Amino acid sequence: MQRDRTRIGAAAVLLVGLTTMLGAAAPTPSYLAVLQRIDAARGQLSEAEGADNANEADTDAGWHTFFEAVVRELEAQAVAESSTVRREHLERLGRMRVALEGSGWGPAIRVSEALGHWLDPRLEVSQALEGLDRAVSELPGRRSDEEADRALGGDAPEGDAEESSPAPSEVDPESARKQRWASYVEDLDAAIRSYESAESIAGRLNGVRKLRGGLSSLRQSLAEHPWAPATRLADALARLLDQPNLEVAADLSIVQPFFDRSVVKPEVIFFKGQTSYVQPGPKTGFGLLPSGDGIAFMNSQWSYSTTPLVGFQEQVAQDPQGRQAANLYFFSATVYNTNHVTATTLLTPEGITVTPQNAPSIDAAIDAIPKPGHGPHFGRTAASLIGLDRQSILARVREQSLPRIRAEAAQGTNELSAIKAAQQAEETNGQLRRFLVGNRTLRIEDVAVSDLSLSSNQSAAFVAGVLGWAGDDSSQIGADFSQPDSLADPETGLTLDLHLNSALTNLASGVFRSESVQEVENLLVTIIPPEEGAPIAEGIQVRQNSSYPDLLQAIDDVRARSNHPNATAIRITRPGEPPVFAVDSEGNLVALVRDVTIEVPAPENGNRGLFALGGNARVLRFQIAEATIALSFDLSAEQGGRSVSVSGRIERVVYGGQDTTVVTVGDQEDETARLNLLNRSAALGALAGQLQGQEINGALPTDPLRGFLVQSISDPDPTGWLRVVLVRDPSEPATVPADLATIAADSSSAPSADSAEAPRHALTPDSGLTR
Repeated sequence: MQRDRTRIGAAAVLLVGLTTMLGAAAPTPSYLAVLQRIDAARGQLSEAEGADNANEADTDAGWHTFFEAVVRELEAQAVAESSTVRREHLERLGRMRVALEGSGWGPAIRVSEALGHWLDPRLEVSQALEGLDRAVSELPGRRSDEEADRALGGDAPEGDAEESSPAPSEVDPESARKQRWASYVEDLDAAIRSYESAESIAGRLNGVRKLRGGLSSLRQSLAEHPWAPATRLADALARLLDQPNLEVAADLSIVQPFFDRSVVKPEVIFFKGQTSYVQPGPKTGFGLLPSGDGIAFMNSQWSYSTTPLVGFQEQVAQDPQGRQAANLYFFSATVYNTNHVTATTLLTPEGITVTPQNAPSIDAAIDAIPKPGHGPHFGRTAASLIGLDRQSILARVREQSLPRIRAEAAQGTNELSAIKAAQQAEETNGQLRRFLVGNRTLRIEDVAVSDLSLSSNQSAAFVAGVLGWAGDDSSQIGADFSQPDSLADPETGLTLDLHLNSALTNLASGVFRSESVQEVENLLVTIIPPEEGAPIAEGIQVRQNSSYPDLLQAIDDVRARSNHPNATAIRITRPGEPPVFAVDSEGNLVALVRDVTIEVPAPENGNRGLFALGGNARVLRFQIAEATIALSFDLSAEQGGRSVSVSGRIERVVYGGQDTTVVTVGDQEDETARLNLLNRSAALGALAGQLQGQEINGALPTDPLRGFLVQSISDPDPTGWLRVVLVRDPSEPATVPADLATIAADSSSAPSADSAEAPRHALTPDSGLTR
């Protein structure tokens, strides 16, 4: 019975397999946004068709003709045979853009905007590449038609940025350098053409790999030998290839719990010889502020301080008339400061700065206690005879002292504000450096956002950058597509827009290079589907670094335990390099995997029939040079946004690469035989057929989102962008991380009394200084 229970007949499996190696969906055109706006404009023209006005009909026909010309130019630049021809097409598109912009017709203007956004970086690259080519032609030496070793640019067509060996000895050094630069220009031009004209996802990914390899090798060369023409090209390529892949917008409902803080707390402050007793008043305001330099916000609050002045008696005695009064009375003064404090905070990739503003209203209560003794008593009596009784003297002292008290108290308030603001900013920045690690990078555990940009307006705070794996700077990439029109405007709550292609590629690269993954040579996966209704995970077991005898034993165990057609044992080796990701024109997520080996059980009757494998075939070993796997998926918010379900399906599997082979393996691992071309194709098709159509269902963990609800998750856009919208959970306040909460928390300590020399005159500090 064991011998007879095959999945289906071996020949049928292989024949069906030949039909499953379907072509992958086309890659998304780089100019998709332009095409979409042209389609929108054509749609408006179609709505207007049918009008009786002949002039309008002629105008509509003219617009259709113009748009067709734009599309032809877009397509022509993609396959241009040289940088010069490509630049000519791009410059023609530039003139079309100007014409669209000046048309005065809204849909045409929107086409112009999309065309300009797509065109500008490409025209810059084309012009920089031609400029480099001219500069190379002016270098000393001979430019040979034979290709010299590419010490600069490496094997750029294959995306390898490593430098090669020196030029052959028969070529003089100047000519060799010139030839290498010339080869680099030609290779990069071919890489641009490969990227723009790719007809498959694998072709697009290989094209962008070549471009990034060329950029990497160019940067390596510039680090050692700066050269202005090459620098211009490197900058232009970076702007084309490494746009932000993460865009976050947080409205007031999201940021207010983090940033809305009291700026005054009850405390006793000793500053410049004076002691002030501070009490907070009502909070009067919070708001985001417009800023392109960072996230700017303000907090305002009333504060009330009372300061018994030290040295007021001496202050009165400094004046000649006051000296006479000081001989008669002990003078004291208490300063009352009602201050409206506004603290403006600017959060940048380098940290925070705090700018305090004070609006103090200062008054003083002055008292006079008669001095004991006959002399002071006689003096007070004599003074009263000429109208200078106690109240009159108090009024004069107040009149003379109050302006100076107010001026010095206001100055003291501002001085202390600046000191406390600087101290608190320094303290907070010390804590933030755990996250803002420098070089415009935000790092949280293993994840980092480089090229960090922060900004705000009165409605929301914005964060943008390149999301990737921390510590893996050399292989991190940005988005090569801008956000589509559908994601142009943020939604209510927390809007996270993510470019899947680059973000997943970056994270996969980081995980792949981690020590825990590098320790794994292979995975042995046994699958025995559980009883109906049980989670599929119950039937899956995974073991690391298993031997070939382990694989054979697992195959025998599975066959002995289950007759289910999907029961199997598979051994998968760690790929030679991390996978890269893209989204195709149908919105499927595509993974490109290179240099991977998959071993599966050979059919039990594989030695009979048309497709006989021959020998004692126990295992089929697929040594795959390149495979693209397209996955459709849907992410749905459930339970009121408290959980996210994943439902996906493998849509297609396509193999590529000339080095892909299939061999049979017998009882010993070295007993191998390569399949002929027909059997190889059939086996690859059968493997693809087994993968294709497999459903992937599960749930994403939402614990890190505590305090938030998932409002919606968009389908992947063909450009690779996906949107997630979160809102506050009214039943559970969001947890503010302690280290980040200090950005807007109250000040924690007063300046030291030793920080300033005590003055002789009154200063009324105010604690309304905070972050």
